[in-house]
Amino acid sequence: DFSGPAESTSFPLGSIIPIMASVVQKSHQPLLLLLEECVAATTPELHPESTMYPIISNKGCLLESVSSQSKFEPRQKSSEMRLSLQTFKFAMGEEVFIHCKLLAWDPNGLDSTKKACHFVKGHGWELLDDPMQSSICDCCSRTCNTRSKRGDEWESNGFRHTSVPKDWYSSQQIYDPVFKTYGLGDLQFTLGLMNDDFSGPAESTSFPLGSIIPIMASVVQKSHQPLLLLLEECVAATTPELHPESTMYPIISNKGCLLESVSSQSKFEPRQKSSEMRLSLQTFKFAMGEEVFIHCKLLAWDPNGLDSTKKACHFVKGHGPKDWYSSQQIYDPVFKTYGLGDLQFTLGLMNDDFSGPAESTSFPLGSIIPIMASVVQKSHQPLLLLLEECVAATTPELHPESTMYPIISNKGCLLESVSSQSKFEPRQKSSEMRLSLQTFKFAMGEEVFIHCKLLAWDPNGLDSIKKACHFVKGHGPKDWYSSQQIYDPVFKTYGLGDLQFTLGLMNDDFSGPAESTSFPLGSIIPIMASVVQKSHQPLLLLLEECVAATTPELHPESTMYPIISNKGCLLESVSSQSKFEPRQKSSEMRLSLQTFKFAMGEEVFIHCKLLAWDPNGLDSTKKACHFVKGHGWELLDNLALSNLCDCCESKCKSRRQRSVASEKHGMVQKAVIGPFTITDVNS
Repeated sequence: DFSGPAESTSFPLGSIIPIMASVVQKSHQPLLLLLEECVAATTPELHPESTMYPIISNKGCLLESVSSQSKFEPRQKSSEMRLSLQTFKFAMGEEVFIHCKLLAWDPNGLDSTKKACHFVKGHGWELLDDPMQSSICDCCSRTCNTRSKRGDEWESNGFRHTSVPKDWYSSQQIYDPVFKTYGLGDLQFTLGLMNDDFSGPAESTSFPLGSIIPIMASVVQKSHQPLLLLLEECVAATTPELHPESTMYPIISNKGCLLESVSSQSKFEPRQKSSEMRLSLQTFKFAMGEEVFIHCKLLAWDPNGLDSTKKACHFVKGHGPKDWYSSQQIYDPVFKTYGLGDLQFTLGLMNDDFSGPAESTSFPLGSIIPIMASVVQKSHQPLLLLLEECVAATTPELHPESTMYPIISNKGCLLESVSSQSKFEPRQKSSEMRLSLQTFKFAMGEEVFIHCKLLAWDPNGLDSIKKACHFVKGHGPKDWYSSQQIYDPVFKTYGLGDLQFTLGLMNDDFSGPAESTSFPLGSIIPIMASVVQKSHQPLLLLLEECVAATTPELHPESTMYPIISNKGCLLESVSSQSKFEPRQKSSEMRLSLQTFKFAMGEEVFIHCKLLAWDPNGLDSTKKACHFVKGHGWELLDNLALSNLCDCCESKCKSRRQRSVASEKHGMVQKAVIGPFTITDVNS
């Protein structure tokens, strides 16, 4: 009952742990106490290696309330917070410590980064201190961005106390400004600035732009086994302690990768001892003329335990990453053959009819470059040759700094076919691919190299990541079908099996077709979708996706604005008065769509995917959800099942695909309304 300290520190799985946080405010203005972040861990202090479980995150969002009975209790005082935390499967039987960041703040200064939000079943995310402002919690399902802070805000608005070290630990920060030693168990870590030959501490802390800063890190290992010292992460900052608001510049990231080595002369120096690391860091443009502090995470590790998360890597010019292999590059400049096992790959420029190598390597803009790839299969089973990725570049080897232009991407999609005459030619053999590539504006007048990844694969094993696809004008991608669009500006009916779908603009009370197709900005567009079910079982009509576009057919180049997405989530309901109206029939859907700033004064078409489905088969991918201010996402057809809408701010994942024309469950139809126009009444 929160009346006194707990008498036991053992809690059965599923039981409630009552937790109280408070602040005594002495002479300060009255402040509201908030829990900004909380994690469970198996250690009384947090280290990078600590096993952790997030409880409160994202600036005050109680994550555990989504999937359990955890909740914030109503406040008794503004200076107190009470949390009922349902126990969860974590470190069963071990000691657990809960680490929190507590924040005392101006009660009138709540926003998306200063809040206490928990998830209420059937309603969504709710603000503890004022449910009417629960929109502040909308970001709990994504990222609650931190605004920049000025120094005077700390004094005037509140104070933060961290009962656990931050992501970066003060024991690994340079306060001296040159050198510092820290103890951790029987290890002593040292990090500091050195003179040019690393023989002693730096004599100066001022470095001209482009000069080298020698930095040494070391560990004294006393009675410990011999360890290898690593620099896991390093950032430059303008503050001696790191805060979320600190201005930072990454130097080492991604578990030991010296980012600065890619674009500068920065590098790790050869080791003199396993317990030492020497870094030559070339200065860079950051906080010029100001004091700079370098914050690092030091790691002492088993020398035989190196892996992708325990390493020290720097970029050496001329070696580069191994994403692209020299064995798949054209050096000739016309033709090259490479061996791989008992396969021999060939890639090259061809003459116009692909009958032999190109006689010239100069191509006018807009002309066609014939390219052939092939594989000789010796004793191998018959294979299908595919071009998985191709880029144009100005260098014969690819580096992170290379200027590149994508040609084939996304596991076999010929991007250039969308906006040009580029295409794959019909195959003459399964072991061959012919590409007619129309030249494009890239590195005009310079040497260009085309780098490709060639793949030889089972001809019967094609799927979405093993394919050769090009765009054919007038057919387009198969997400939206031109045969399912409305060209009458107001209303249209389509047949699919024994179902007839209708989609159209309506008058204000939905009693008949719209009399006008011009709508002032901010006004409501009534839209009705319906299905006539003839001999079919009774079905529930849903709008799965809708976008506004400026074209009566959708193409990849079409300018689009999403209205309904994520399998039935009415996105426009979050920031406007758009909403689904209550159903009159299960076979009908009424949408009141508030007009928005899009293609003002132009013709607009709304393209939708209509779905007729089993009324008892609703789930997170078969639903109609709109956002209700002060409550959150609500399911149109059953408020008690509004948790089906929880994914509207993340990703509503599709289950295993069934037939799109399933007699058992339902049918899908795509349609479009338009044209209509949105006008600005003030212009």
